[in-house]
Amino acid sequence: MFKMMIVDDEPLVRLALHHMIDWSSLGIRIAVEAGNGVEAMSSLEQMPDIDILVVDIEMPRMNGIELLKTLSASGRARDLAIVVLSAYNNYSYVREAFLLGAMDYVVKTDMDEEHIFPVFTKVVQALSQSRKEAGPNASAESADDMRQRGQERDAFIKQLLSGERQPEGGLAAGTLASDDLLLCGFHQMVLVLRTSGNDDLRDLPVLIQQTMQTILAAMPLAAEIYYKGEGEYVLFCSFANDRSASSVNGKVHSFFATVHTRLKQYANVTAAMGMSELGLGKKYAWHQLYHQASSAAAMRYYRGFGVLLEYEGGGKPSAEQETLVHSLLQQLAAYRTELAEALQNPDEAAWPEMLLKVRKLIPRLTASMDPEQMKAWFVDTVWETGGLLYAKGIRWAQLQGVASDPVDTVRQMETMERSLAWLKELLGCVHGALHQGREQPAYSMLVTKVKKFLEDHYREEISQSAISEVVGVSETYISKQFSKELGCSYMNYLTQLRINEAKKLLKAGFKIAEVSSKVGYSNHEHFSRVFKKITGQNPKAYRESELLTASAISNPREQP
Repeated sequence: MFKMMIVDDEPLVRLALHHMIDWSSLGIRIAVEAGNGVEAMSSLEQMPDIDILVVDIEMPRMNGIELLKTLSASGRARDLAIVVLSAYNNYSYVREAFLLGAMDYVVKTDMDEEHIFPVFTKVVQALSQSRKEAGPNASAESADDMRQRGQERDAFIKQLLSGERQPEGGLAAGTLASDDLLLCGFHQMVLVLRTSGNDDLRDLPVLIQQTMQTILAAMPLAAEIYYKGEGEYVLFCSFANDRSASSVNGKVHSFFATVHTRLKQYANVTAAMGMSELGLGKKYAWHQLYHQASSAAAMRYYRGFGVLLEYEGGGKPSAEQETLVHSLLQQLAAYRTELAEALQNPDEAAWPEMLLKVRKLIPRLTASMDPEQMKAWFVDTVWETGGLLYAKGIRWAQLQGVASDPVDTVRQMETMERSLAWLKELLGCVHGALHQGREQPAYSMLVTKVKKFLEDHYREEISQSAISEVVGVSETYISKQFSKELGCSYMNYLTQLRINEAKKLLKAGFKIAEVSSKVGYSNHEHFSRVFKKITGQNPKAYRESELLTASAISNPREQP
């Protein structure tokens, strides 16, 4: 029987959890309760044999995140299966909880048997497997042992990707999450997940892998996750119990939809996934399936993010296809030449018309041309554009709002739509520089557009991905450019807009909850924390101070 502790400051929630499901049927006994993190730490010291910790995030004295940080620092978190209770709008905290070792989460609005039972079934399975692997007398695995196993696993997976033959018996049992990867006679598939956004988030790869592992365990779907670097995650999937392609495809589509939704919620990250054909259980065919999935994932350049991309077959292109690609490349080269000529024309409408011609080719490009060929066109276009500037003695660094190395910038663009939007802005700056004499704007077109969007919509909930979609440029590029021109990130700019408006509303006597809602914060406690961080006072103290000052001004004491 596994022992569980419930940590929540609401007695009704603790009571509800007692009666929500038949815990004994899962082999769980609720051993103790606590009303906050301080009480929980005291109980854990007295009861070191607790196996499962159910912890709320919002609590007084020591909240859930602070409790997990304390447990993580002491090493105690490794011995616990942690499930987080979250309010609907607390996904940023849930994300941090995952990084601190949480296994899963339950949204309080979904607290019923249907949602809770699968979560704790997975918890019990994980604990049972851990005890089985450890054995009755086994000591905890050392950090060096864990590091060694991780290195062996990565070396093995690299061999799978390369197609090298792995010596039989060369990998210890249990090193992989699914030993089915070493067997034959099962259906197999490789998935390649590519992500975009929030590159500055600490431990982002850990969060993404943890999210996928949680979803895989709940489905259940046997897979090994390998982070290849630069936003690419490779999943080796085995389907020992699925005999039809439709069953496998259904699972994969469901898996990706859940992954994409949760990554948007947890980390403000969008994703695209490439899907290989269904293999027939040949151990050394994994590298072929990987290349299929990788090829499919590359098509996100045309299709964008938020999509599952199926491999559409390879092999040598037909003579007709080769002729079509050659024709498209010639047409694009001609457009590039005409674009250079249009930039030298003082007429501001000439070069956008040429760019529109490129956009009209998109349906034919996506059906026929390798994304790398299209990227090469953008790179060549930037090179030729730079040549026009150099001929006039102008360098990229002299153009306001333009990166010092735009060739490298366009190479890193993740979709064709973003590339076109970025190129349009770049060419506008170039045309202005080539025909100097017209007044230069204070900010680049991109930053001006972002500023206006924030100023028009700061009263609403705004995500970084939403801004990226509006302006058609990656979040990373927007962040760098905004910081370069204004000296702060665009999210800090948004926060300042909100706090300035909040000050006006507080001075006018509005209630804190009303102010929070009017300036884009659905959680008034979160608003209060942000307000105090910016102003040094909580909203109540600020309002009282301002009202007192206004009263003193309107009713001055009589002078003696």
